[in-house]
This record gives sequence, C-alpha cells and structure tokens, in this order.
Amino acid sequence: LARHLQKEVQSTANSSEFSEDQKKTLGKIATCLELRSSALQTTQTQEEFKLEDLKTLEPIIKNIHSYNKDFPFDVQPVPIRKILAPGEEENLEFEEEEEGGAGVGSPDLFSTRVP
Repeated sequence: LARHLQKEVQSTANSSEFSEDQKKTLGKIATCLELRSSALQTTQTQEEFKLEDLKTLEPIIKNIHSYNKDFPFDVQPVPIRKILAPGEEENLEFEEEEEGGAGVGSPDLFSTRVP
C-alpha cells in the first residue's frame, strides 16, 4: 500500500486524480506506513504495544495533516532529481524552463516549514 501511495504521489499532475495538497498528505501517510511496516517486520524485540503507548501517539497522528512542529520528524516530499549518466552534466536552465521557472530545490516547490 505504501509503495502504491508513493507511486501516486510521484505521478505527473496530468495523470493523477489528486491535487498537490492531497499528494502531500498521501506522501506523509506512505512514509508512516513504511516506518510502521519496518517496525512490525523487525523480529529483534519482543516488546508489546500497550494501549497507553498508542494513546501517546494520537496527537502526533492528528498533526500529520498539519504543519505543526509536534510531529517528530519532517515528512516533506523529497525533490525529484534526474539521475545523470557518468559524464553527463545537469542543465538547470533547461529544467527551469520546463517547470515554469521553479528549479530543483526552489522554495516555490515546497513550503518553508523548518522542523
């Protein structure tokens, strides 16, 4: 499910049924699902989850959709970068023209929230 959500988030705007805000939310949910899946698949610990422990997570889960600093780590989407072949040079000017003036790492692409 997490991989499917990530694919949807990374799909182009024309082929997606979701708005950019919805894609950001889906990206956050996918990140949480990946982390939870990893935690469940780890067999090194035999600790149990107690109801009290889960209740402490409730405010954090509610803050996932907001930009509240109480969320334990930044789940902003990672900018997509072209993988270059050896000897190939990155042409940032061309990418800026394609993206309407917003280059890789541009503040126009992402919110200014700092963890």
